[in-house]
Amino acid sequence: GDSAATIPWSVFFIAAHTTTPSVYFDSAPDSGYSVDNAIPCAPEHFTVAYNTGSGNYLEWEPCLNENFDHYRIYRGSSPDFPLIPENIVFVTTDTQWSDPEYDGWDVHYKITSVTTKGLESDPASPETVTSAQVSSVPDHFRLHQNVPNPFNPSTSIQYDVPAGGGFVTLHVYDIRGLLVRRLVEGEQSPGATRVFWNGRNDDGRRCASGVYFYRLTAPGFTETRKMVMLQ
Repeated sequence: GDSAATIPWSVFFIAAHTTTPSVYFDSAPDSGYSVDNAIPCAPEHFTVAYNTGSGNYLEWEPCLNENFDHYRIYRGSSPDFPLIPENIVFVTTDTQWSDPEYDGWDVHYKITSVTTKGLESDPASPETVTSAQVSSVPDHFRLHQNVPNPFNPSTSIQYDVPAGGGFVTLHVYDIRGLLVRRLVEGEQSPGATRVFWNGRNDDGRRCASGVYFYRLTAPGFTETRKMVMLQ
């Protein structure tokens, strides 16, 4: 919290006493305020569904910051569009929103969380992007090459699921074969799905530049491809 608003500036020191009354030790003094200037966490598991027929549909998980106030939704014409006031299209405390102006792939979105003090988180880009307009159901599982490749700071990976669906996993591994990020784990419906990887591991830490592998596993199917992250 922000103690500067209620507690005056104070100076403290610690005295360590021994069993002998005349032998004691005083620490150097210190002082300060507790100021509420912590940047909030970014919204997680942000997804966008395009071509829904009722506006592009955005959904994300709630922010757990104690002093959370609202979300800001930004929209731009390219994946790296700037976070400027002109690009704010909606402010909400909800965890979902349908864009009343767009229902197609020609726009991009980012979301931030804002505290009661007006502090704003880093932007969250979509982790998963889907389309409701799939012209045909794929006839087999397929893993596509990520785009762009090399990439910085994020890349998209598309995979196809045939009729009947199935349990699908899409994992990212480093060059040593160690698991870095679980992008998909669960039952998938037939169709094409695009997933974004933001270059972070499962703990949310930024990964180092280098070669990574992503592997799609499904009933009777496994495929691995290589990608390169540059910083």
